[in-house]
Order: sequence, then structure tokens, then C-alpha cells
Amino acid sequence: MKNTTFQKDKIYHFFNRGNNKENIFIEEENYQYFLGLYHKYLAEFVDVYSYCLLPNHFHFVFKIRCLNRPTRFSKLTRPTRFSELTRPTRFSKPSRSEEDEILKPSRFKEEANRPSRFLKPTRSGSEPKFETINKQRTDLSQAISNLFNAYTKAINKKYSRRGSLFQKHPKKVELLDIEQLQNVILYVNTNSNHHNIGEYETYKYSSYLAIVSNKKTLINRAKVLSFFDTKENFIYNCKNKKIDIKNREF
Repeated sequence: MKNTTFQKDKIYHFFNRGNNKENIFIEEENYQYFLGLYHKYLAEFVDVYSYCLLPNHFHFVFKIRCLNRPTRFSKLTRPTRFSELTRPTRFSKPSRSEEDEILKPSRFKEEANRPSRFLKPTRSGSEPKFETINKQRTDLSQAISNLFNAYTKAINKKYSRRGSLFQKHPKKVELLDIEQLQNVILYVNTNSNHHNIGEYETYKYSSYLAIVSNKKTLINRAKVLSFFDTKENFIYNCKNKKIDIKNREF
């Protein structure tokens, strides 16, 4: 999935499921671990409006904040060889001819151009240089890949399994208008009911409880409620609105 498949400031319905419809969440701690990895890898790239984690798949609705993680700082790359350093080996008083040599004007130019004795010359020359840490900036698609890989490795290790856990290509749908956005948000937050897994009003692994409460959350609660005008209208629509999602696959 290339970086160009996402666009900054666009809103997407992003979802994936287990390979061969296999469960990706086996026990309760898996859900918490996955959300922790989401925060680690994706939180700075996206603004989440809704999510739902089900045993064999997940849904997210998010807006793209940025496509690349900016490089934050650089480090000094110290030279690696001592071969060109000239360390003093004599401390006796120099002779007259040596003093004349030391005081020659040309000698000061040479000294000014000589590398510091406390730095090792680089292979490309005597000047120390700065090298950017992580030359290739992490982009959103790489961060998503890192999330999937980290979670898969953890599950494989814990449950003594091998191979891929997720379907190879996650799916995304750009949400182009307010009606489509409302529909998808309602669908995602009530998704546990669609699959007869649990009542969405008490289901722990969706954003619904965070949206209707006043507790601190990483969900952009204010933005989500603004799509429905009020919290009461959001709650009402979750209960009563007919959800019409085209091409549903889960």
C-alpha cells in the first residue's frame, strides 16, 4: 500500500480482517494490546472518529493529519579514524630553528585547517559532518505495516502459531459527504449488533462508550458529535436509523 493511496485531510473508513477469516483477537488482553499499538504507530498520523474491534476484524474511521512523520533532529557523526591525527610526543623546549618554523605565517594557516585532535577524521575528509537520524522518514503506510507486523509477531509468539494473521491488503473507502460519513460512523459504532456479538451500548471494544461519555478519550468526540448536531441525536440515530452501507464485507 503506497503512501499515495491516502490523502491528507481526507476521511476514510479503514478495515481489515483475519487471514482466511481467522480470529485476530483471541482473548480480552489482545484488544487492549492492539489499541496500544495503534496509539504507538498511528496516533500522530490520524485523527480517529470511530472504531470497533470484533473477534475476526476491525473498523476505523479516521481523518488523515499527515502522511509523513517529520524528521525531528540530527546527530553529529563523529569521524571514525585516528590515522591522520598528530599527537605531540615531545615536551622539551624547542630549538631556535624550531621556534622560527612554528612562528611562520604559513604555519598558522596549516594549523587552522588541521582537524581537531579530539575528533576523528572521516573517510571522506577531515571535516566532521552531520547525518540525519532515520534518513527515510516513516510514512503512514509504513506505520500501518509496522502495526500489523508487531501485532502478528506478538500473537504468533503467545499462541505458538506461524504465518500471516491479517489479510494482505487492508481496505479503505474515502468518505465523500456528510451522509456517507454519518452512515459509516453509525455502522461502526453499532457493529457488534450486526454480528450478534454483543449490544453496542455496552460493548467494550468500540468507540461508542467514549463518544457518549464525558471521560478523557483519544477519540475526537467533539467532531463526531458535530456531525450529528448533538449527543442526543447521535444516540437516537444509533438506535433508530437504518444503516445502509454498500458493499459490506464483514
